[in-house]
Amino acid sequence: MSTAHVATAPQAKLLLAVELRPLLNLLMREPRTVTEAAVALGMNVQRAHYLMGKLLKAGVAEVAAQRRRSGPPVKVYRVPPHWFIPFESTSAESLEAFVNAQVQPRIEKLVREILQVFRQRRSEQQGFWLSDGNLSLGDVHGAAQDLWEGQEPLLFTLGQVRVSRARATEFKRQLIALTQEFEQAPDEQAAVYRFAVMVVRDQETG
Repeated sequence: MSTAHVATAPQAKLLLAVELRPLLNLLMREPRTVTEAAVALGMNVQRAHYLMGKLLKAGVAEVAAQRRRSGPPVKVYRVPPHWFIPFESTSAESLEAFVNAQVQPRIEKLVREILQVFRQRRSEQQGFWLSDGNLSLGDVHGAAQDLWEGQEPLLFTLGQVRVSRARATEFKRQLIALTQEFEQAPDEQAAVYRFAVMVVRDQETG
């Protein structure tokens, strides 16, 4: 990894803004003009100009090149791909609040999109089934295993496993390897599938 930029307070505010994440991700991957960014994100060009101005003013975005054409040159912008955003550079009252502000909106978006598909498949008395400590979404007829384990690329589960530390470490290793396998060859023209993975030892059960 190349040297990371350490974010100042104004930069941290922009870098952590959920509504700016699509534009930041785009400019981190490849330099774009304002018009190119607007088209790629389905955004009004005026809105893209406004947001780019905010990023430039704070030093988050920079001019990567200028394209020559008839008339004034067109600026191409980029955002450096690596940043460290110190908790101390934010207005969060605690580390927990700092992390939750980033994690919760993403989890909530995932849940909304999962339920959109789920509601199309299940219409009667929707709820959770609890079995052996594992929660699975379903309806009065049972957990929606045909949906979660079937051919639909959709998964929603809250579970637990009781294993040794060594086995838990192997579980983590395999999850990381699987994630990396699918991240290494992205299809830029394909749909985006989002996922969240968290593994932690239950402190209450020891």
